Amino acid sequence: MKALARFSLFLLLAAAAAAPAYAQGCTMCYTAAAQQSAQGKHALNMGILMLLLPAIGMFCGLFFLVWRSKEAPVTGVMEDRVQDYEEAWRR
Repeated sequence: MKALARFSLFLLLAAAAAAPAYAQGCTMCYTAAAQQSAQGKHALNMGILMLLLPAIGMFCGLFFLVWRSKEAPVTGVMEDRVQDYEEAWRR
């Protein structure tokens, strides 16, 4: 419990000390995007979405692999079932 409190405090301090994201206010990017037509803005939004999809896919895949590795192994259950069937067959 103490480790969790310490880690939470570290995360809080790291978030408070983080520098602002100045790249999000880039003047050239903002003016280039603002001067686009409606079709250009749509294309820009679709491009951002296309760049986001692989990152989300990799995150979900990694999350699934970690989640799957924490489940109980299936081999022990299958061996028990095989032994049950063998015992039932011998009777």
